[in-house]
Amino acid sequence: MKTRSTGTLWVARTIESQDTLAGLQEAGREVDLLLSALIAERAPVPVLFEIMSEMHRRLTRQIITLCEKDMEREGYGPPPVPYNWLDLGSAGRKEQTLRTDQDNAMVYADPPGDKAAAAAEYFLLLGEKVVEGLAQCGFTKCRGKIMAANPKWCRSLSDWQKTIDHWGGRLSSYEVRDLTIFLDFRPLNGPSFLTQALWEQIFRSLGAGSPASHRLTGDELQHHPPLGLGKRFITEKSGPHRDEINLKTAAALHIVNCLRIFALHYGITETSTLGRLQQLAALKAIDRDESEYIQDAFEAIMSFRIRENLRKFRCGLEPDDSIKPHQLSRREQDVLRSGLSVIVRLQKQTGKYFNMPR
Repeated sequence: MKTRSTGTLWVARTIESQDTLAGLQEAGREVDLLLSALIAERAPVPVLFEIMSEMHRRLTRQIITLCEKDMEREGYGPPPVPYNWLDLGSAGRKEQTLRTDQDNAMVYADPPGDKAAAAAEYFLLLGEKVVEGLAQCGFTKCRGKIMAANPKWCRSLSDWQKTIDHWGGRLSSYEVRDLTIFLDFRPLNGPSFLTQALWEQIFRSLGAGSPASHRLTGDELQHHPPLGLGKRFITEKSGPHRDEINLKTAAALHIVNCLRIFALHYGITETSTLGRLQQLAALKAIDRDESEYIQDAFEAIMSFRIRENLRKFRCGLEPDDSIKPHQLSRREQDVLRSGLSVIVRLQKQTGKYFNMPR
């Protein structure tokens, strides 16, 4: 524990001492080495999440600081109104270990009417700079353009409130995806009143009784964990991932989605999966014993996923979240089967509470 704390503190100070993107690129490589060391020490998954999320948070905040200074040097001045940079997706849930593709957004306070266009231009340019800086530091750009460099994801508070209110009605399939990504937002800088206002709007428009929970549940229950009769693994039958299971989309994401739906219904602003689970258990929304099974399942699946992705990364391969379950030891296969069985139960429970009757 002493060695781990010392190494973590050293990397954190290394990040915060950098005043160039080149320096932050090198610091990012130190973060990768820290992850390897933590896994070699068999650090528990919650510890991995906590430490790596904090390192990525510090790295991103330092990039934001450098980009704000660039804006001032280029004559745009400081931010015209307060704003929050928002991590979304796995980063927002504090579940990012390896540097993956970006999911981020920005919310800024409503400027005076005659300053609205100038403020929108400022923050969009700042978003472009930060997104580019993150890309240079190893966080690849999102193919779906869910980034603060996209006007759709860089908005004033009132624009975001209107969007959230719209999500409270009938949602198209792509809007369901946008909503699930946004509901995992985590602010990295700026005043808290902006994100507090977002959560208040979310619970007004999407909380208990809203059609959104039913729509999210219906979307989640379209797919089930890859476990067949006799608890046989159901793997890909063809293609580059033949005989594999995707531990993200076919396993971990089901737990993430179900607990997000419960959290939305119960007014929980915590965005990490394990944090949501703890609060739901405290509210008795999920049975305490069952919550322990869910936590064990999530940690086991994420452990397999992190280990396999890191192995591929070291080999120069693309970390793709896929694993060949039949190459695991018999005990590991039993652990994975148990985890997938827990997901089956969790989906049934989610459907029971939130699925719209036909």
